[in-house]
Amino acid sequence: MSDNVGLPTPRGSGTSGYIQRNLAHMKPRDMAAPYPPRDNDRQHRPRQPDKGLLEHERKREVEVKVFELRDRLEEEGVEEDEIETRCDELRKKLLAEMERGGDRGVGPTRKTFKMHQVHELADAKIKESERLRQALKISRDYEEGSHWRRQEEKLKKSLEQQEAERKTPESTMRLLLPALTSLALLAPAMAAPAGDATKSPSLWERALSWLVPREDLCHLPSPPQLCVPNASVTVEETALRAYQFYRAFVVDGDPRTMFSLIDDVYIQHNPFYQDGPQAIWRLFCGGRRIGSEESTSWCFDASTNMSYANYGNIDRWKWVDGCVHEHWDQGERMPSPDKCYQLPAN
Repeated sequence: MSDNVGLPTPRGSGTSGYIQRNLAHMKPRDMAAPYPPRDNDRQHRPRQPDKGLLEHERKREVEVKVFELRDRLEEEGVEEDEIETRCDELRKKLLAEMERGGDRGVGPTRKTFKMHQVHELADAKIKESERLRQALKISRDYEEGSHWRRQEEKLKKSLEQQEAERKTPESTMRLLLPALTSLALLAPAMAAPAGDATKSPSLWERALSWLVPREDLCHLPSPPQLCVPNASVTVEETALRAYQFYRAFVVDGDPRTMFSLIDDVYIQHNPFYQDGPQAIWRLFCGGRRIGSEESTSWCFDASTNMSYANYGNIDRWKWVDGCVHEHWDQGERMPSPDKCYQLPAN
């Protein structure tokens, strides 16, 4: 027995009494992870070389050049003092070029690195990545997937704002009734000129619209009506439909009118949604408004059959045979005003 481990005596046990450790036993590891999760580090960090080793390698290359000069001068029979002077001059010259960043001719080039020169390879890779980043104009703090996260956050914020507007307390509406009563007396004077379909509604109509409940069609599994393509639809009628679509989508929050202008194909270029109107039905079926006609804008370009809506984000739709057929919302720009189709006065 040793340290209270084993048999008191090997007599009668059929063993020699030798004690050995259990090789199958595994020691428990610490619960904490030895390194942070990979998902928490989205920014690419290349392997950093040892600057001290790089500096040592550059100086070694300088001394190699100096030694080659010394060896050549000794073979030529130059005096020792002259050799020392010329070697010191060469050393100072190469070190000065190295300080100025002109050591490209001293050390090995990118193609002559050996497998064991890991620090030189890492340094060359960092410089190559930096040149590529500057050429592509990528910011230093870029993180993988940051563009799509910003787009998703912007969409989420817009939906939260619409939900807050939709759930306005009834007490606020009751407070607006006295003011709306006064506006009713001034309604004829504040009404918009008749006959222009693109004119903004009167102040009374805008104030009254907030009291009118939006049509909630979320109890329906799919849009009640979709657009049927018709090749005989004129450019003027397409422009009018584009304005009606903008009103239903941004200003009025009218899902019935909005989806009645979308065809059953509806090609979607947003990576978060699939093709077809059914993919976005649950997003707009509640009749959520995005903004007013004063804070947003729209445009229809007849030369490309494209309509645009600017409500903080810019969306673009392609119209085919009088129906919305295709949609983009990533990095779009509004066309110049001279390209926007002017709707005629009724």
